[in-house]
Order: sequence, then C-alpha cells, then structure tokens
Amino acid sequence: MENISKSIEYAMNGQAVEFKDAILTALNDKIADAIQMRKIEIGGSLLKDHEEEPPQEEENFKLEDNLDEEL
Repeated sequence: MENISKSIEYAMNGQAVEFKDAILTALNDKIADAIQMRKIEIGGSLLKDHEEEPPQEEENFKLEDNLDEEL
C-alpha cells in the first residue's frame, strides 16, 4: 500500500520515472502475494485429499485376510 501512496505522490509531482517504478513494485508485490496464497491453497488441498484416502496397506491386509478365510 505504501507504493501506491508514493506513486500518487510521484504522479502529482510529475516524477514519471519514480511513478512507474512505484507502480511496478506495487504490482509485483500483489502478484507475489497472489502466488503465495495459491501455493497455500494447493498445498492444503493436497494434504486434505491425502488424509481422506484410506491407506493402501490396510486394504491389502483386508484382502489377504479374506483369502485365508476362504481356504
């Protein structure tokens, strides 16, 4: 938010180069924040999906137990 305030100040003072730099910095900060939030969302969904799946080893033991009972 500081960069936005600075960019407005630079625009009012006619400092074009400083205005451009402040706007680009503000945009880069917004993009970096959005990417970080998306990474967190994806990581959370991957962990959630992994926790909901039953472990494969337990299923294999159940199948083997059933085969032994049939014999």
